[in-house]
Amino acid sequence: MGRAAGAASAGPAFACSEAALLRRLQARDERALGEFEARYGAPLKGLVHDLVSDAGMAQDVWQECLLRLWQAFPQYEPGHGRLASWAWRICRNVVIDELRAPRWRDLRFVPLASSSEAYTQAAAGGFQPEHLGLLALCQELPPLQRQVIDLIYGHDLTFEQTAQRLNLPKSTVTTRARAAYRALSRHVA
Repeated sequence: MGRAAGAASAGPAFACSEAALLRRLQARDERALGEFEARYGAPLKGLVHDLVSDAGMAQDVWQECLLRLWQAFPQYEPGHGRLASWAWRICRNVVIDELRAPRWRDLRFVPLASSSEAYTQAAAGGFQPEHLGLLALCQELPPLQRQVIDLIYGHDLTFEQTAQRLNLPKSTVTTRARAAYRALSRHVA
């Protein structure tokens, strides 16, 4: 939260102008979004660039952050925290969601196998998990762990969405995913 805290100086004049800006944002004034970005954009963009190493991807994620903020402004309640802190949390969540999205998987892929045949096949036809035996390894997981991994990676759901789909607490989904990661890492290490 460090960067967002320093986004703007505190004081009666700022609080009033922030309240006026918020009213305009909640009234869907598009010019207010530009003012919001001018006031809070630098620390929020910094957050995105700190978490996303690829510059092109970071720019796309920043645009997604602005869209999600725009959609969320009507729900913001000033009495529940500072606007900068609220925006920072939304941007952090967008980054996490985007890093899990299938369209970025190729940028994050690090080969797990050392066989030259697997690399040759992957290079020739793009990455396919079958080339590295990951699908077979996942089949060896206990059913409850396999179900969680399938929903998170196969269906691109967040941990929260997976928990809702399975009618489980999020902590249970997290525990099963960690156990699956440990089991898989023993096979590929």
